[in-house]
Amino acid sequence: MKKHLIATCVVLISSITALVLAWPSSTANDRWDDEAKQVTIERAQPIIKAIDAYRKDHPDEPDSLDDLIPEYLDELPSPLVGGQKWEYHNTKRSYQLSVPSSNPEPPSLLWMMIFGPSFDDRYFMYYRTSDAWEMADL
Repeated sequence: MKKHLIATCVVLISSITALVLAWPSSTANDRWDDEAKQVTIERAQPIIKAIDAYRKDHPDEPDSLDDLIPEYLDELPSPLVGGQKWEYHNTKRSYQLSVPSSNPEPPSLLWMMIFGPSFDDRYFMYYRTSDAWEMADL
């Protein structure tokens, strides 16, 4: 009986260890420190200026950031925070420019059952209507 209990514990611990090792660790590389936020804001300025220039030439904001290349920007500068990829949402009257975490998707149900519902769902967002940046924990 005691050997069976020990074997069961070893299998359980091995299974949990395998789950932990298999879980994507890309959010560990996310940077959210003040320096990374400041660099991201600086890198966003050419994009914001390009959107403003596009808006002067067209009735609305661009549908995507790709619409800015090559006429308004040679290339998109990379953000330094989070997943280091811009997201752009055009509301037809304004827009939002943001950088999500590298893995903002919730983990699997099995993962949440074992370790709880924790995942990185932060965004660093620029709101054109207020001309301001802020952190958003969604």
